[in-house]
Amino acid sequence: HRLKTLLALIPLIFILIKPRPHFEMDFLDVGQGDGIFIRMEDGTTILVDSGSTDNSRLYEYTLEPFLLSRGVDELDYVIVTHCDNDHISALKALLNESVIHVTNFCMPSTTCIDDAYEDLWELASESASNIMEIYAGMRIQTADGTVTCIHPSYQYKCDDRNDYSTTLVVQYGEFTALLTGDISSEQEKEILPYVQPYVPFDLLKAAHHGSKYSSCTEFLDEVSPLACIISCGIDNSYGHPHTETMDRINAAGSEIYRTDEIGAVLVNLRDGKVNINGYR
Repeated sequence: HRLKTLLALIPLIFILIKPRPHFEMDFLDVGQGDGIFIRMEDGTTILVDSGSTDNSRLYEYTLEPFLLSRGVDELDYVIVTHCDNDHISALKALLNESVIHVTNFCMPSTTCIDDAYEDLWELASESASNIMEIYAGMRIQTADGTVTCIHPSYQYKCDDRNDYSTTLVVQYGEFTALLTGDISSEQEKEILPYVQPYVPFDLLKAAHHGSKYSSCTEFLDEVSPLACIISCGIDNSYGHPHTETMDRINAAGSEIYRTDEIGAVLVNLRDGKVNINGYR
């Protein structure tokens, strides 16, 4: 009887033993949209965007199950790049639910305030513990890494939501990644002076899902990413990623990972080596 009891308890022991936290960055398979999860080795959790134009139940079927599978029931930071629906649709559902708590909700500092921005700010102010503007120079410092905002500047003036997209540099040890939201080539050139201290990058999240108006040659030459992630939906109506963009990224010598082809892109570090894998 004792042996049977012991054998019955073994699976429970494995469930209760939590694996040692490690750095990970996951580009979720959201369809036509963006959603990036970051966990530092000290356990700090960060979600950058989560939205889709072709998956109306993204929170229910993708975001919540993913986070819970990672043992995450509280997000330390949620960072919004901009207020297009393909970046925030699941965030609205996240704020409306009580399953996963949001501690800090960060929205880009801009004068381009519209109904979508105001509605999301109001929703976050009712659900998150803290809501704040994020702008260039602000930094999340953890025990083993940093996430630094390099765009937009405080109260950034523009007429298009894409232009004020929060742009982040993620550092963990020797690893560096650049997350660009939906900025265009105009903003890419604008932030070059702030990118230069970090080059070359191990990873770049291509701006605007591979739009032909982003990922300009001058920017790619400076960033020199070893790997480039493109988040887009299968056979999307926008034609993302565009052929011209793919040609420019290939010319920069970057290895390309597309969510429409390989599903979620999972990035982790083991013994100083960057591992990138697709997952459906």
